[in-house]
Amino acid sequence: MVPLHKPIRILLGCVMLTGSFPANGSDTAEVKKEANMTNPCLLANTFTKCIEQKKLRIGVIGNSVTYGAAFDGVRIDSYYVRLADWFKKRFPEADIEVHTGIIFAMGPETQLFRMEDKLLAFNPDLVVAEFGAANGAWGAKGRCVTDPATEGYVRRLRMLRPEADFLLNLGLVQPMMEAYRAGKTPGTVDFIRRLTDLYGFVLTDSGDAIAKRVMAGEPWKHFMNDGIHPGSVGYDVHGKVIADELDRQWALYQSLPAAEHKVTTHAFPRTTIDPSPWLWPRLAPAWFAEKLHGFKLAEHGRVKFIEGGSGATGMFNAGKGRIVGILHHVGAVANNPHAEVEVRFEGKGDWVRLPLKEPTFPEEDDRSNLFQRQFFGAYDLPPAGCHKLEFRVAESPAGVNARIAGFFVIERDAAIDFERK
Repeated sequence: MVPLHKPIRILLGCVMLTGSFPANGSDTAEVKKEANMTNPCLLANTFTKCIEQKKLRIGVIGNSVTYGAAFDGVRIDSYYVRLADWFKKRFPEADIEVHTGIIFAMGPETQLFRMEDKLLAFNPDLVVAEFGAANGAWGAKGRCVTDPATEGYVRRLRMLRPEADFLLNLGLVQPMMEAYRAGKTPGTVDFIRRLTDLYGFVLTDSGDAIAKRVMAGEPWKHFMNDGIHPGSVGYDVHGKVIADELDRQWALYQSLPAAEHKVTTHAFPRTTIDPSPWLWPRLAPAWFAEKLHGFKLAEHGRVKFIEGGSGATGMFNAGKGRIVGILHHVGAVANNPHAEVEVRFEGKGDWVRLPLKEPTFPEEDDRSNLFQRQFFGAYDLPPAGCHKLEFRVAESPAGVNARIAGFFVIERDAAIDFERK
């Protein structure tokens, strides 16, 4: 294993954490030892709070798969509704609160940069998320974004809400069937399973359950309404997989000695799976950019952005941080024409155009603002990004502008590991 460097101390709230730069090599015996040190019941804190405090705050993070996408004007009850029902029936005297932080068409790579207001502001006791279908939709090429974002999300949760339990449910996207039919585990699923072993959270693989039934001869459309969204039968599968796992965790909890029916702090591994998970994200507003020519500050609803037409230029300097992508504002209509942006790293090399082919997405609580996210690694640029980004609007028809809402920044060049004392 790579040796740990000189420890760094930081005080977060009332928890003293110490750390060092991450040692990789998660397949080593040390990593397996760390993973096996977790409580055999991975929802012990959740159950204890339901029994003793008679209150549970569930934070639900996801996209349209989690929301229960509307088809023909009908919204299907999603798996998180069924999960909440399980707790209400099991603990009828407990006050079960559910808060959703839905960003449609997106996975952990965007949720990570909105973690403070979409999740942490709610102070959840149990976090429920779905990153399987979203990660799978980006494919192997997208893993330079989804892998560090997924582990960054889990790692930040363990660091900032150490008593919060975590349940990650995996959905299914049609391209993943190629791996399943070949007798393999999709790469993104394998990565998340390794995270489960290291961080000790609950994993429910509803996508695998559906894939097995499809390979056994049941039609895809019996479970799925399109390539990624479950129909009512598909959500029934999700619900059963999750309920079965909750039953299993509850049985484990009941088998524990009474002294272990208490709220504890989850372990924070000193090692990582990804070489550099995104642990310190920041969504920097676009107006932090400098040397703007041809751009003006504009706004739509609660969102401010910079807007410019063909030839508009600017530069954003992240200082010690590194810029890994751009967030574009689209407006209120998805098919409005927007100019493309070209970028150059550190003031040298060729300009690279970022074609706007990414999905357009809104947030659950603000449907009037549509966005597109572009991470450099998906465009054959170095995934680590740059400290100084030059950008310009490509040649476009008169009146067609580019709108930049922000820059995705990782505040440190290397993720910092922590060890509680």
